[in-house]
Amino acid sequence: MNADEAGAVMRLHIELLARNSAARPDDAAYVCKGHSVSWRELERAASQLAGGLIELGLCEGDGVVTLLPRGRADVELGFATAKAGITRTHIDGRLAKRTISAAIRNVKPKAIVVDAINADSLRSVLRRSGASVFIAQGMGTDLPPVWFDYEELRDFSPVWSGLEVRCDG
Repeated sequence: MNADEAGAVMRLHIELLARNSAARPDDAAYVCKGHSVSWRELERAASQLAGGLIELGLCEGDGVVTLLPRGRADVELGFATAKAGITRTHIDGRLAKRTISAAIRNVKPKAIVVDAINADSLRSVLRRSGASVFIAQGMGTDLPPVWFDYEELRDFSPVWSGLEVRCDG
């Protein structure tokens, strides 16, 4: 997808979210593992996450890779990056490490947003990426997102399991 196509997709996401959150705020935007999320809730979460990305120093046009399981957090971050004008590339954390590493090298993101499980299993790939790596906590819940700079967690281990993204998927 080229830059014009990516921009068009972002604009469609923003328009879809704005139109539906205004016209039918209490209707289900999506259902994930039996949990329904309204357009109003999705709009609020996307705005909050977009603000968090901007506070991290990301700007319109920057590239971000997400290594999150499919689910509520992934959906919300998709809309959040569109609202912030950030180009998002989702990479499935179940792929082989060398495939993930190659994809990250090709994308050259400014930042990578990752859940704790992928952060632990892909530690070496993330360190070599050259991007700022953030472990997200609280995404997909009523809690505000909390961002942890991965470099501050060099001794990351399963003891840190409380940092997992809390989502339905």
